[in-house]
Amino acid sequence: MTGGFLDGDIFRGLAFRILLFLTLALLPFGLISVFQTREIARQANFNSELSLLALTNEAVNAERSILQEGFGAAEALSAVAQIYSGDPVGCSRFLAAYKRASGLYAFVGYLAPDGVMRCSSEGLQTDVVADFLEQDGTALPRRLVTAMDSGPLADQPLLVISQPFYTTGGFAGYMVLGVPRVGILTRM
Repeated sequence: MTGGFLDGDIFRGLAFRILLFLTLALLPFGLISVFQTREIARQANFNSELSLLALTNEAVNAERSILQEGFGAAEALSAVAQIYSGDPVGCSRFLAAYKRASGLYAFVGYLAPDGVMRCSSEGLQTDVVADFLEQDGTALPRRLVTAMDSGPLADQPLLVISQPFYTTGGFAGYMVLGVPRVGILTRM
């Protein structure tokens, strides 16, 4: 008769039986430790994702606050543009004084609905619609934030904030503020 694998004397002894029972007794602990290790690795990945999201949020907070301040200032300045609508020189003087007082903007201007900048902190009157308002080909009017490397508004890279405003007669134009990109980086 041929013997099987378990027919040997080594598998009939007490030592083998104890080893078998200990293996069976410790198997659940091993499975639990594997499961817990996997769960700890999943939690570590989740925590790294949350940390990355927090760092990203922190990085954009400065830019977000600059944009919010810019849109708020543009809304407030639109009332001034309405008051000075018949006096481009007085309007330009006021916007130049505002630019100096705020210290945040490289350019402040009122863009009429026809696309001509008639009142600005720089005193220029130019057609700037082609430069930043219609870059994406969408219809006017709407809030826009556009990056400009240089152009008629300033000789430095700007983040251009343009806020439409309305009077009782309808769309009255845009208040345009140019924030130096260097200023954004220093506020971060």
